[in-house]
Amino acid sequence: THPIRPDVITFNAVIDACGKGFQWRLALDLLSSMPQGSTSPNILTFNCAITACERPGLWDLALRVLQDAKESGLRPRTDTYNAVISACAKVQEIAVVFNLLSEMQGLKVQIDVVTCNTVISASAEGRHWQWALQMMDDMRWH
Repeated sequence: THPIRPDVITFNAVIDACGKGFQWRLALDLLSSMPQGSTSPNILTFNCAITACERPGLWDLALRVLQDAKESGLRPRTDTYNAVISACAKVQEIAVVFNLLSEMQGLKVQIDVVTCNTVISASAEGRHWQWALQMMDDMRWH
C-alpha cells in the first residue's frame, strides 16, 4: 500500500477550517509548510489563509499573504483583494484600503459590488464621507 498524501484541496480545506475556527496561526503555519510540486499552494490556498487573517482583523498579515501569493507567481483575484480590503477596513486602515483598490485597478482585477460596499463602509466608519460618495459615483458609471 502507498501512503495517502494530502493534496492542495486537502490543504485548502484544512486552512479554511482553521480560519473558521479563528486559528489563524495554524492556518499560516500550514500554508508555509506546504511542499512545492504537486501540492504547491494555489490562489484558493492563499485566499483561505487571507480569510483566516481577515476574520480577526489582522490586516498586516493578510497583506503579507497577498504579497506572498504575488511572489509565488499567482494572480490575485477579486475575492483575494476583497478579503484583504475587508481586513484593513475592520481596523480603519483607510489608506491601505485605497492603495489596494488602486492596485486592483492597475492590475485590471475586477472590482465588484463587494469591493465597493466594503470601501464605502470603511469610508463611512472613518468619517470619510467624501470617499464614500466618490465610490458610489464610480459604481454608477462603471
